[in-house]
Amino acid sequence: METMKVIIPFDFETTYGWLIFFMYVAINLLIAYFLGRKRQIGYIWSCFFLIFLSILGGLIITLLSPKYYSDSPKRSKGKIIIGWIMAIFFGIQVLLAFPSTASTHGYLLVHIGFFGLGLYLIQIGKGRIPNKSGIQKIPVKDESYAKTDIEKIN
Repeated sequence: METMKVIIPFDFETTYGWLIFFMYVAINLLIAYFLGRKRQIGYIWSCFFLIFLSILGGLIITLLSPKYYSDSPKRSKGKIIIGWIMAIFFGIQVLLAFPSTASTHGYLLVHIGFFGLGLYLIQIGKGRIPNKSGIQKIPVKDESYAKTDIEKIN
């Protein structure tokens, strides 16, 4: 019986392989912390995309997410439909990859990443902001109130 091998771009047989792996994870966590948590995508989703879709793919998705201070995303049936198509297609690809060998499904991590992107698009299409722990939005409705507060401080 053959065992499944997942193709990972790191050679864990050497010390350098482990070092490169930990540097890769550390860079991903730093990018997610400094960029993802300040955007509507949030730290967790940003970290997920950075790990599963490489640094470049995760960085592009994170930077395309609006800043946390922006308005909440509007409901979009198009994003929901695309999200469901991606989630179903790549979910099937992930399930099919498990009994196979690595030679036919070496892109398991990428399939998991695009499956997650489908779930993220469904969430955004419903108008939800995934970043619940971001800086709270405080709307200023009355300009004179804001000006008097600033004058009191000065």
